[in-house]
Amino acid sequence: MTRTNSIQTPKELVEEGVSIIGAGLMGAAYTARLSKLGVRVTIWNRTLSKADSVAKASPRVKVAGTLADCVRASKSVIVACSPAPPAIGWVCEQLASTVRDKHVTFIVDSGLAQARMMEELVFEKGRADSVTNAALFGSAAGVTEGQAILNASGKTAMAGTVEERVLPLLGLFGATAYHPGGAATAALFAMAGHLAFMPLAYGLMHYTALMDKGGVDPKLALGYLKTPTRIVLD
Repeated sequence: MTRTNSIQTPKELVEEGVSIIGAGLMGAAYTARLSKLGVRVTIWNRTLSKADSVAKASPRVKVAGTLADCVRASKSVIVACSPAPPAIGWVCEQLASTVRDKHVTFIVDSGLAQARMMEELVFEKGRADSVTNAALFGSAAGVTEGQAILNASGKTAMAGTVEERVLPLLGLFGATAYHPGGAATAALFAMAGHLAFMPLAYGLMHYTALMDKGGVDPKLALGYLKTPTRIVLD
């Protein structure tokens, strides 16, 4: 099921607000986007000064003193922590005792082991109403304009949660596809996306290196790739 971009903010999010764990580049982007759309945000970061900076940049943003306080502030929780496995593991352990009846969405570049941890600690042990793992393709700037692309998957305790809770929230950041089958599905999509991008990246690196070796300005060489080319087949 897919939800395309929409600037209509769900009434539930406006009334309840959203909690965000992580005040890095992407956490700040999610905060800015939600605030712009009239959603109250409660944010927490291990380094509280970073959360303070994010809060000062947007209206309707409050800094929580602890992770537990942040989770308690809203029904919907976004995790935008570091993608490092120890960081994801630590957050999952903390959430296990605080997310009962919450809707938790991880927007981190996680592996399969971390995706399973989300299910075991947050959904099964923590008894969250839903846990979602979303792989985001796009930049922080794209998120703030609602132009990102997200592939999400997860588990829910009740029917209708995806349509009522998950997609309305993620849809504010960009076009979203949700795949049933647990949090690991999104991790697989992220891995596939990286594998598809790597040949292109290496190809561009090789191309610019050859141009540079031949005395052609690499920037000019990349400019050639942007020029429309007409191909005639005999």
